Amino acid sequence: MVVADPVRLFERKLAKAPPAEITMNGDDVRDWETSGLDPAGKVGDRYMIELDEDGIATWEKVDEELVDWGDDFFLQGTFNNWERDAMERSDSIMGLWVAEITLGSSGMEHFQVVADDDDEKVYCPDRANCISKAAPVQGPKKAGKEKSWVIRGRPGETFKVEFFQQDSKRSILWMKA
Repeated sequence: MVVADPVRLFERKLAKAPPAEITMNGDDVRDWETSGLDPAGKVGDRYMIELDEDGIATWEKVDEELVDWGDDFFLQGTFNNWERDAMERSDSIMGLWVAEITLGSSGMEHFQVVADDDDEKVYCPDRANCISKAAPVQGPKKAGKEKSWVIRGRPGETFKVEFFQQDSKRSILWMKA
């Protein structure tokens, strides 16, 4: 049995959705309303997209002021059988959280950051099996295990993982401990 990727299924359904509705409230385009993507949107804006049973998409801009970024952070991954290990809050740098990962016999471990021990608040890279520390950090959101960072090294090596999060500013870094 083949399990379909839910993100790809959603993207296919979204591509088949009819065009957004536009309500023209006067002559000034800035006063118009749309059920689609905001024409004044900027790179980095986040949207909640809802597809109804008829395949009609409604786009709603996410107000970053209302996002619950999380208060406590955990690492989960192949190194701990996807259980959650608490990260330590830095005493000197606000928004910095630190933990360690020791590489197993394969010399490779996958990991994600989870806020508040909540499956709906996963921080992950924008691609599967990511080895890049510079890849954009996505989240908090629900994410599959394939959307994880990968640390490679010699079996038994320990790496320090630093996760920085202040509102919408997020970064991830790892280095040999």
